Amino acid sequence: MEKNIVYFDLETQKSFDEVGGRDKMRDLLMSVGVTFSAATNSYEIFHERRVNDLITALRRADLVVGFNVISFDYEVLSAYSPFDLRDVPTLDMMADIYRILGRRIGLEAFATATLGCSSGSSGSGLNFRHLTVE
Repeated sequence: MEKNIVYFDLETQKSFDEVGGRDKMRDLLMSVGVTFSAATNSYEIFHERRVNDLITALRRADLVVGFNVISFDYEVLSAYSPFDLRDVPTLDMMADIYRILGRRIGLEAFATATLGCSSGSSGSGLNFRHLTVE
């Protein structure tokens, strides 16, 4: 049976300025979360009303892969669940880069340096905060 590796990203409803700083990540609130499961070869989109389904999917993963998920995405999700997602097996590329380089770099710089191409992340995640779904 194939391992359930889940690739994950999250966008927020609010900016750091709106919530009063980076120390209030829980207050950013999730707008949308997206996963790709290697086991099912499928994407899934989770809007805030399905945040519990997202947390369940992450907890069931054999490995969650993302960029800055431990320090950002998991902190935002902590507003919705008492479960500490840092206990989920996670490959956080930002954490590994920081450990090796001793500094943070952005996703765009990482994609360019490793893949020789753009990440496609040219906009802000806040573009999704007013997204409405039937």
